[in-house]
Amino acid sequence: TLEAMGIPSACANASTNLGYRWVATSGNLNFADYPEIITNAATLTIPPFVLEPDLTNTMDYNVYNFTVECFVNTIQGDVPDRIAYARVTVKIFRSSVYVVYKTASRMVTKGDILVLDVRGSQDPDYPT
Repeated sequence: TLEAMGIPSACANASTNLGYRWVATSGNLNFADYPEIITNAATLTIPPFVLEPDLTNTMDYNVYNFTVECFVNTIQGDVPDRIAYARVTVKIFRSSVYVVYKTASRMVTKGDILVLDVRGSQDPDYPT
């Protein structure tokens, strides 16, 4: 969850009703593919597993950049020269895979046959 906190004008008779608009400026995320993501509020909440770590194994993490626009929520305020912008970078790292051992002994010597039963294990990046 990302949160923007705009501060309205303190001028007399100025509207204090602020509007927000979030834009994904880099990374493989298209908000149109996720209609449940609300992009016109102060808080941007992205569901789990939407932002993915680097799948090519060439980077330690995947980068997503977001811009939030804050404006007075009127026709006169929602124009480019009256909008304040903020940018945030989110880095998604690959998580370690957790292995559950069936036996208490974890001792393996060279030449031993090792059988892994992964039924109780999980990959936190892609739970099943």
